[in-house]
Amino acid sequence: MALSIKKIAKATKRGRYADGHNLYLQVNRRGTKSWLLRYVRNGRERWMGLGPLHTLTLEEARTRATAARQRLLDGNDPLADRQAHRAARALEAVKTKTFAETAREYFVAHERKWKNVKHRQQFLATLERYAFAVIGELPVSEIDTGLVLNVIKPIWM
Repeated sequence: MALSIKKIAKATKRGRYADGHNLYLQVNRRGTKSWLLRYVRNGRERWMGLGPLHTLTLEEARTRATAARQRLLDGNDPLADRQAHRAARALEAVKTKTFAETAREYFVAHERKWKNVKHRQQFLATLERYAFAVIGELPVSEIDTGLVLNVIKPIWM
């Protein structure tokens, strides 16, 4: 039985409420409502989130579900497509970061692991002294073995 605006408003108990064609309204333990599409791909049940109720109306959720089902008919897995798209966006974001930005982010994320204060200071100081001058302003995606060797050679000699 298809959902209606009234049924959606009355859906307050935790669970999934079917709209038809494997589209569900999910209510979680906090009462937050979101749309899910259930499908089976390669014998495996998959649940794809379509968006929260406060963002998508019933008609918009049905439209998104229809589009996902069409991708399935074309032989594509909509969840795998979504994950690949997110990974590609993340890769593009990383490609634009410079080596210096990335190194500083790494330092902030890991500095607590180094118990020795001197080692903490040496980590960034060494990078600033040798690496940042040569490759610091380059995007990470453009750094190759030759550039890394240019950084290391003065330390070796």
